[in-house]
Amino acid sequence: MRDILYIDTESDPDTKALQCITLLFNGESHIIDEFTPDTYKVVKSLFDSSAAVVMFNAPYDLGVLSAAYAGSNSYKWVELKDSAYWDLIIFQHRYQVRKISPYRNLIKPLNRVDKNPGKTGKRKTRGVKSSPVIDLLKLWSILIDDGSKGSISLKSLIKRELGKDPIEWSADAALTTEYRLQDVVCLEELFHIFLDRVKDIEFLKDYSWSDWAYIKTPATFTKLEYQKAYPDLKSWKQHNDDVVSSMGLSEALESSYHGGITISMRRGVVDKTAWVDISSAYANTIKHLNTDRYMLFDLEEVPVPDDLLTNKTDPYLLQVECNFLMASVNNSLKLFAVETPVLTWLWSFDLQALSLLYKPFTFKVVRCILPVPENPVASSRVTEWVRMKEDEEKAHGKTTRREFLKFLSNTSYGIKAQRKPFTTTHTNMVIAGIITSRAHLILAEIIDEVEKTGYRNEYNDTDSCCMSYSGEFDLSLVDRINTRIAPFTVECEGYDMKTKFLSLKRYISEGGKLTSGKAAKSKIRLHGKGRFNVSAKDIYEYVTEKKIPGKRLVINQMSANTKRTMDIILSRYPFIDSNKHPFMFVRNVRTDVTMKEFFARWYNHIDTKTTFPKGGRADEEFKRDYHVFSSLQSAYRFFGAHLPDEERPDDLTGASFIDWDAEAAFLFFSGP
Repeated sequence: MRDILYIDTESDPDTKALQCITLLFNGESHIIDEFTPDTYKVVKSLFDSSAAVVMFNAPYDLGVLSAAYAGSNSYKWVELKDSAYWDLIIFQHRYQVRKISPYRNLIKPLNRVDKNPGKTGKRKTRGVKSSPVIDLLKLWSILIDDGSKGSISLKSLIKRELGKDPIEWSADAALTTEYRLQDVVCLEELFHIFLDRVKDIEFLKDYSWSDWAYIKTPATFTKLEYQKAYPDLKSWKQHNDDVVSSMGLSEALESSYHGGITISMRRGVVDKTAWVDISSAYANTIKHLNTDRYMLFDLEEVPVPDDLLTNKTDPYLLQVECNFLMASVNNSLKLFAVETPVLTWLWSFDLQALSLLYKPFTFKVVRCILPVPENPVASSRVTEWVRMKEDEEKAHGKTTRREFLKFLSNTSYGIKAQRKPFTTTHTNMVIAGIITSRAHLILAEIIDEVEKTGYRNEYNDTDSCCMSYSGEFDLSLVDRINTRIAPFTVECEGYDMKTKFLSLKRYISEGGKLTSGKAAKSKIRLHGKGRFNVSAKDIYEYVTEKKIPGKRLVINQMSANTKRTMDIILSRYPFIDSNKHPFMFVRNVRTDVTMKEFFARWYNHIDTKTTFPKGGRADEEFKRDYHVFSSLQSAYRFFGAHLPDEERPDDLTGASFIDWDAEAAFLFFSGP
């Protein structure tokens, strides 16, 4: 592979001062440690000659380079209505760069710029695209290893994949030629290994370097495959938008769309619980309802069908006056009852689900809209991908190709629901609403079947149901559930398990067995630690033994992923101002909060989705139920008065642009 430029940078971890730029191009290496006009020309000539630039954790190195050679390279933070990003100029090559999550990012090459923008200061374009930048860390995490089996740092991969003992970082080692060359020479070897691992994935055979650089997340691959299958997506999207707009249903589709149902109906310990999980809920919904038919659709107002509460095949968009609602508040789906019925929009599958979840449910349909599919395909793309995935696994096991086919299936739903930071040609709120509402109905039917057995539904998270019972577990329940929800299926993840429920995504379920008689795998969710130096083991030991680690509470890492987080870092570490750059990071940020205070707050957390006793103590145990409000306004006042129930990623410690929550703010600003 000629004309690939491999780049790594080294900076002082404390001052952020750039120490060197190491480059490898067509077998020839360069170590730049003096940043003069002459070395600028050397690096620029390599950039200009390259077919692609390969880095490991590219946003960081691009950020470093944007601050090098002041007056030539540069960076600025850009905030638009629907997006925000760093605008970087590096050796006259220009990029939009945005972090999406720790291993996901957007690196968009723009046209190259003139060296001297002129008196106006405007950046003139040359009409020549900047060299594509390939982030091997991102691609490796998507296609090879997401880090779940161990570190995927560059040094870890050198040891694991290349069988070499890497020179580990130290202040002295970072100044040696051997250390600096290692990170580009081994980067090239790892890139070759990556390409060899994916060579059998037929979808990727024709990828250019620009195609590899274009990948942002796993969903990007899925979008590209849909574009190949349906080349008229852009005109279809315009047609669909016109249909929705002509009927005035844009807000109806938005308000009727909701994500997964996550509810906790208990706080405390239950000695006997069983878990069932829906198998590939979203992918199988796409498959069984063939939602690709609705990629081009019409909408027709029709009379209310007689089988509205039993039809699980044909979706209807309904305007309904009802006393039990789904509503998104604080970016979280709430289920609650109102004494005064409310006019709302929902899908017919959700109407059926609500009638099962809340037995006093009453409703009156005001309008009924039928989506008419106009893309006459025999099956959705997901159907083919799932078949190919199963064939691959049977023939060769869990290969890279099998994993690729798996995430094609799993991400095909999400691209239909994308609205932030902007909609795309794949956005289709009819399909998104059909998929999620049908998944809600599957879960509601499971809960109803559980309750018919005399068991109690304790906890749900999109595709799971945890139930409590006394006596012996009725093994035939799983068969009855599968009969009822066919063609969908559930698997029993364990029964006779002892579960301690604390709040949403905070529980420990252990012991028990599978229907096969084998021991069940523990189900443990210990959400809410953020990027603090609190491990899952620490939280587990606190919940089970009240053991508090003796270490000081610090934030593991804080990154300058936005201008705001750059300013926050500089307020703490003003001495690095002269060497600041996008995506720089600091580690082990001190706080004055003790581990005892953190764990007390974590353990006391009770979500607001379902009822809880006022002033309840941390060790108090109680059953929970749906809230009943006098009116919709009362419900919104109640939920709006509380912080979001789920931990949200914040750009202090992660990589998104969502505002960080009050707890993170407290922990950060309480330090010296």
